[in-house]
Amino acid sequence: MKKTLVIYLLFLSACSGGSGIGTETDISLPDTPFTIKDNSQFIGGPLAQGRLGDILLANDKIKVIIQQPSKLAQSCPFGGVIIDADIVRPEGEPGQDNFGKHCPLVNIEWTVNYRDFQVISDGANNTPKIVRATGIIDVLDYLDLDFIAPVAKALTGQSMYFSPRFSDKNDPFATYHDLGAVNTAVVTDYTLEPGKNYVKIDTTFQNDGDEDVVMPVGQFLNGSGQVQTLLPGMGFTPQPTAQITGDTVAVIYVPFQGVDVTYGYFYDVNQFASDSPDALDAQKMLVGKGGAGGSDVKKERLRSASLTYSGVTGVFFGEEFLNVLPLGGPGDLRINFKIPPHGARTVTQYLVVGDGDPAAVFGTGLSAMKVLAHKISGKVFDSKGNVAPDATLVVQNETNMTVITYRTDKDGNFSGYLSAGTDSFAKAFGTGKYKIFVDKPGYHKDGTNVAGTCDPLEVNVSMTDRTDIKCTLGPSGNIVLTDGVRDADSGKKIPARLTIVGFDPSPDSHAGAAYATTHGAGNFEDTWIFERPWGVVDVKYVDLKGDFGLDGDNEFNLEPGRYYFVFSKGVEYSMDTREVIVSGSSSVKIDNVKLKRVIKTPGWISSDFHLHCIVSPDSAIPCEKRVLAAAGEGMDVLQSSDHDWLTDYAPMVAKFEAGGVIPPDSVATIVGQEISPNHYGHIHVFPLLYDDAKLDGGALDWTFSSLDRMDPSPDYVMSPRDVLDYYKSGNAGEGEKILQVNHVADQATSLLIVSSWVTTTMYDGVKALSSYVEPSAQRISPSQSTSEIPMPFGTNDLVIADFTTVELTIGPELYTNALRETGLPQFFNLLNLGIFATATADSDSHREVVDQMGTPRNYIASPVDPKDGFGTFASFDKEAFAKAINDHRLIATTGPFVEVSAKGDDGVKKGIGDVVKGPKVKVRVDVKSPAWAWFDTIEIYANTEPLPADDDGVSVFRGVASDPKAFFAPYHIPKFYYEPSYIFTTSDGSLSHWSNKNGVITASLDLDMDVKEDTWIVVFVSGNQGTEGWRSLFPFVTKSVADPSKMAKPAEDWTLDKLASDKNMKTSAWAFANPIFIDVDGDTNGDGDPFEAIYIKNGLSPLAK
Repeated sequence: MKKTLVIYLLFLSACSGGSGIGTETDISLPDTPFTIKDNSQFIGGPLAQGRLGDILLANDKIKVIIQQPSKLAQSCPFGGVIIDADIVRPEGEPGQDNFGKHCPLVNIEWTVNYRDFQVISDGANNTPKIVRATGIIDVLDYLDLDFIAPVAKALTGQSMYFSPRFSDKNDPFATYHDLGAVNTAVVTDYTLEPGKNYVKIDTTFQNDGDEDVVMPVGQFLNGSGQVQTLLPGMGFTPQPTAQITGDTVAVIYVPFQGVDVTYGYFYDVNQFASDSPDALDAQKMLVGKGGAGGSDVKKERLRSASLTYSGVTGVFFGEEFLNVLPLGGPGDLRINFKIPPHGARTVTQYLVVGDGDPAAVFGTGLSAMKVLAHKISGKVFDSKGNVAPDATLVVQNETNMTVITYRTDKDGNFSGYLSAGTDSFAKAFGTGKYKIFVDKPGYHKDGTNVAGTCDPLEVNVSMTDRTDIKCTLGPSGNIVLTDGVRDADSGKKIPARLTIVGFDPSPDSHAGAAYATTHGAGNFEDTWIFERPWGVVDVKYVDLKGDFGLDGDNEFNLEPGRYYFVFSKGVEYSMDTREVIVSGSSSVKIDNVKLKRVIKTPGWISSDFHLHCIVSPDSAIPCEKRVLAAAGEGMDVLQSSDHDWLTDYAPMVAKFEAGGVIPPDSVATIVGQEISPNHYGHIHVFPLLYDDAKLDGGALDWTFSSLDRMDPSPDYVMSPRDVLDYYKSGNAGEGEKILQVNHVADQATSLLIVSSWVTTTMYDGVKALSSYVEPSAQRISPSQSTSEIPMPFGTNDLVIADFTTVELTIGPELYTNALRETGLPQFFNLLNLGIFATATADSDSHREVVDQMGTPRNYIASPVDPKDGFGTFASFDKEAFAKAINDHRLIATTGPFVEVSAKGDDGVKKGIGDVVKGPKVKVRVDVKSPAWAWFDTIEIYANTEPLPADDDGVSVFRGVASDPKAFFAPYHIPKFYYEPSYIFTTSDGSLSHWSNKNGVITASLDLDMDVKEDTWIVVFVSGNQGTEGWRSLFPFVTKSVADPSKMAKPAEDWTLDKLASDKNMKTSAWAFANPIFIDVDGDTNGDGDPFEAIYIKNGLSPLAK
């Protein structure tokens, strides 16, 4: 029987402190001596979340803020956990919080909902400050973690067993005898001692039963800020397969260059050991000493698996991933964590906060856990013998994996402590034998592919310190941009982007390729955040003053070598390309950079609806950087779409306009939210109102359900139907809203894929818009009951038909066939079914060097177009903007600009999104593009009916496509075969009005159509590799190579044109226009719309009346 503390009766009526649907404001706030009651107590910084009513723990070293009771749509949804942390700074210096959040992991799908706070010790008389948070085990409804099993099946073909005891849908704390004895009240003590730079976190679980309670526990962590995730002994963000089979003993959040705060998370590995050899694979046993009375006994340290997904790391204390989630069946399930009968078990953890040098937090963590450690120290010099500040020292273990990094101070010094490796528990952090490497951006040691070398390379600290290490960097060149970037016509300075193309040696040194590519982990830095695509060294944005980034500096260091500097400004401008030779210690001046606006788009403004900044847990880009990037990419509208968080760019734009960083009246802003359930897929909503009084800006908490209780019983979330109804009912303000289904071709986050939408009528006996997924499996309360499988439309709230836009593709898919094989045909399927959502394409950018914002982008018809002389953004109407989008007046592109019109039988000329009178129409297509965005083909699709195909995209109704249940299974990406109704190409001469002059490619065509039924037409423009003159979008699209491992290093005489035209480049330019609708017979079904889709007319669509 479940037991709770009596005090929780007081909190059962308390509720969400978040925002959006279900918001309640009568929640009790902590009233303690440490409760924040004044704004001056906030820490501040890029990720600062502190609010009045939170709890501040501070000493002379560090400050941390513990969040008040709350409920938000986040990976750690509840309060009572640390949300802000920083070192103590001099008076007047702004804070630099870059820490996201943490929370307990309980039995996989649960966490702790903390509601009560008590000060156990107030720190008087030099005693520790201790805050006790008491909470209830509650479902972590933001993450539906049993999705791991089907995703693993889809990716690897292997079946993973997810035990019912880990699934909240099975209510295991009520149905499993041992779990039913768990006292659902959990106590966590936060202790900050005087003079310490860490908080000790003790979490206690209680067993009220007569037998052992067996359940995995751990911690969810989200560094989130300008930090990189380093797992000591495994490197920076290793591949998932390596991480789940590895051993996570700590998580270090290493700061970016220029950020001076570091975090280290440790748990006491000594608490996770076994005396039983049967508990582990014998080959993985680690032998140590210890035990009662000091006698020698064999101790097996239990390995701890972890998994990082979308920026969130889950650590399983003392558990191996494939024991908890075995590839076999229930007989292979093994759990190590036990709570004894009528007993308790406390888990001890530490959050260490340090300055910008990770060495400090690592050494502190070792000391806190009483691991014997010895000191290493030394000095770094440049090639001229000068000291080298801000260099990075990388400490690797005997398997060539990074344990920790150090950063040199202003005098080139570094120092830190490493484990001596004296016993099995100390060896978890290092054996005592290490290798030392040095790195600094812009430096290169001749004859190597690294920045410098250290003497000695190998050190042994098993018995003593090593304080004699000397590292020497190779030479470095200096790049100076003397006069910024100017518009070729006006002569005025403009923001722009610089892409640096090169091969030797920059991309290799940052990946640590010479020493360890094991498991795909980075050894010098996070190779996902700082991924350098094949051939690309870096991307930098130039502001209106001619400086790089937001640091006010017009120069940077670059390793000696041969490069191409490519200056660009989005898809309307030419490029300025320079070959640059950098020699050691040289200074290269770049001047007279000019870009010409070669594509005019009067009456159309550009926007990338989907991009992320630092408040999204899987993005580390400061939001302010997005403002400069938007200007540098030539965007007209800067929109936010962070995961379950509202970001308002307007104040940042105003600040940078006033400061001369970007031109005035060049960027409008819109607030949006990517509603991000991994349960069923992502939905994007805009424009929204930003509420500064709310921590999350007023984001919708889609995890709210009136059926939920504050206990371990099953939770529910809002369905897609609920989400759309919420906005359609005006809960987020009246006015036009975009309700967008995001990234339809993405395996893990597409609503159509995850929720198993049947989007075709091609399978006999299988109804369109049915679904093979039962709603309760996705934490959705079923609205109707049915025994029919797949569940018909209207019986399953996972399937909706009234969304207004659909995102056909995103930036990370540009080098794939996702748009052709899945995005476009799914759009055609929806049109045929009578779902007339506007097709869009966005970057979904999370990073800066890869998947840049603005590619692809959308052009929207607008009466306000300052760039072309129509008004100012002061009169920009967001509702009119949204209505134009919902009315299909949108073109999506990676370069070409497409205009489509049609003249019907009545002689009236109509444009994109309009209905034109048939049956005979004259279609006109005009395309223009900067010459670097090559196109040679125009395709026209008219009522196209795609056919399900195997995973090769061409074998119709074969393989997986032979079975609709397999074809539309969750996490299987459906691919379709189809052909254009008309095709015009330069290769066969049918695209006769095509030219490439003065840096612009243009084409036009006229087509007479005579249709027999209501018909939609979609125009698609593209470049094709087989055409003479073709070139890819490289390096404008930096990640253009699908498989870099197959790319040989170019010959010494490589040129940018040769690279861009290489057959392995997969990013051809393309664009598409939304449909023009041809009406033949008027409103035959009486729905008020003269156009009827083909499956509406023949009754195959469930939307037919």
